[in-house]
Amino acid sequence: MKQKKAEYDTAYRRRNKDRIREREASRRADWKEAYGIAMCPRRIQREYGCTGEEYKQRMDSSSVCQCCGQPEDLVYDHNHETMEFRGVLCRQCNQAAGLLGDTKQGVVRLLAYLEGELYGTTKDTT
Repeated sequence: MKQKKAEYDTAYRRRNKDRIREREASRRADWKEAYGIAMCPRRIQREYGCTGEEYKQRMDSSSVCQCCGQPEDLVYDHNHETMEFRGVLCRQCNQAAGLLGDTKQGVVRLLAYLEGELYGTTKDTT
């Protein structure tokens, strides 16, 4: 039964892609008008552990990425284990931090590599 439902849902989404996209855009516009954010308040609570108002207040705390200073494509950065808000980052810096394991050690290793230190090899300096 679940398999049939999944197949039906997939086919429905495929057939009604534009309609669904319009409906979602309308919902985001409604949320933006009502809450000042283009994200469902329940999703904010689930993903970030805060209210829509807290989310908006935190996102409004900076108009630029707190890492590189870029003013576009800003996202909410948080610790995935504690849900603690860390700051406002651009999407690129947020992804870079995630790819480095969200740890200082990952950043230090990358910096060492960029400075010529190769992990797991002996560097020939002659």
